[in-house]
Amino acid sequence: MRASGGNLQLDGIRRLDASVMEGKGLKTGSVIGVEGFKNPIKLARLIMDMPNTMLTNIGAKKIAKANNLDPLAGPDKTALQKLEKIKEKQGEPVRIFKSYFSTVGAVALDNEGSLAAGASTGGIQAMFPGRVGDTPIIGAGVYAENSQGAVSCTGTGEYIVRLSLAKEICMNLGSMPPLSASRLSLKRLILIGGDAGVIVLDKRGHFSILHSTRFMSAGYADKKGITVKEGF
Repeated sequence: MRASGGNLQLDGIRRLDASVMEGKGLKTGSVIGVEGFKNPIKLARLIMDMPNTMLTNIGAKKIAKANNLDPLAGPDKTALQKLEKIKEKQGEPVRIFKSYFSTVGAVALDNEGSLAAGASTGGIQAMFPGRVGDTPIIGAGVYAENSQGAVSCTGTGEYIVRLSLAKEICMNLGSMPPLSASRLSLKRLILIGGDAGVIVLDKRGHFSILHSTRFMSAGYADKKGITVKEGF
């Protein structure tokens, strides 16, 4: 997600989604359509420790305010002008839909063997107000289970949701390495018309970064240092 806070929806408002999951106790936290606050992933982490683990803007904003999370400034003139240009091209909805992704995801394995996955997004440019993609949906955008692995996804959310992509890949880690599990599920996604990128980490620390799009900026950190590329 860009520092400005993600893409504008058709009404000119930024609404952010995020989810986080840990693999030891399968605890989850998720927020949908949060307005006015940065870093929805921090909010999702707070909600993980609450009785209700998926909240929309109404409840999530109250928790954000109570915990003094940083506010998100309104859109600048450039962002509003970009939105107007896209509205003028609504005759090309498919091209527009596939051109704007704004998601950040991460997976991690600690020294005690616990896995975690998270994702945060500002959605796609000029989407309908109220649209929900894969990011805040556990099993679609993220999934983590210590006995299997951890997965975080980005791409065309409507298709990712149909396959429950993150959980499908995670479950396949029981019988195949991360790269094979990622390839298998991305091929299935492409067959139904979707595109995605996934970062996948198994319980042994083996990982893969794979995407059906031309580019997906990603990186990893290990004992040798940090590696970042535009595509893998």
